[in-house]
This record gives sequence, C-alpha cells and structure tokens, in this order.
Amino acid sequence: MTVLPITPEGVMMAEAEEQEMVERENESGEREVFVQHMEIVWPYVEPVVQCYNCFMFGHVKVHCKRETKCIICENKAHGECDQRITYLIVEETINLLSE
Repeated sequence: MTVLPITPEGVMMAEAEEQEMVERENESGEREVFVQHMEIVWPYVEPVVQCYNCFMFGHVKVHCKRETKCIICENKAHGECDQRITYLIVEETINLLSE
C-alpha cells in the first residue's frame, strides 16, 4: 500500500488517482484516509460507564434503581468491608506463585 505524504494543500487528485490509499489532514487537523476515493469512517464507540451504586455497567448512579452494593463482597452496602483483607492476601499469594 502506498501512502502519499501530507502537504499543506493536501494531496493532489492526479496523484491520488494512481494510489490505493491516500492520507491527509483536514482543516481541523484531523486525519482523513481515502481508499479508491472513498473515505474510511470509523464507527463511534461510546465510552464504557459504570454505576457507583450497584457497580454494574451501562448506566450511572443517578439513574440506578437497584439497591446499593459493596464493591468488594457484592452484598448490601455496609461501610468498610472485612473481606478486602482476604482478597489482598489471596492476590499477593497468586502474584508470588506466578513469579
């Protein structure tokens, strides 16, 4: 695949007709890629959101209808979780065994 260099004026169409792929910057500085005179468009991917109430994905706390959960043990929210210590010990053991 041949990529033409970007010039201040863009790529000349006479050169572009001979090439498989053309890359240039538009007026706003974004990169545009053309293949056989067709612009490649990447689909918009929404950022992943996570609820800080139930810790599930796809919604936020403001719109959550579930009950509040503990992020560590997944039981009802209860303040500081004792299971965190167990989790950290298990994680450190796994890290030591994998070395």
